[in-house]
Amino acid sequence: MNIPVKNEGKLKGFPKIKLDISYRVSARVGDLVEITMSPTYAGRTSVVWFFKITRGEHLLADGSMTVVYATIDLISGKIVREPVPSLWAKFLKEREE
Repeated sequence: MNIPVKNEGKLKGFPKIKLDISYRVSARVGDLVEITMSPTYAGRTSVVWFFKITRGEHLLADGSMTVVYATIDLISGKIVREPVPSLWAKFLKEREE
């Protein structure tokens, strides 16, 4: 999940820093799959999402993804973690499992 916002030569968003996935069953070209995500932890600067990928009743894969809220200076390339914006933090806390 990444929602970048460009402002004043800086890019803000949620870059992924960790991804764990367990593949259970293969998907095939043309399969209709469903991806379900829910936050399991919302910290000051990071969020952990649980996800599962299904095809009908069959679990194809599941895992977790950790993202951080950060600003990237597009001139210097410097990346700085920042607190998750309050609107996002409220949304995530309400949905934590």
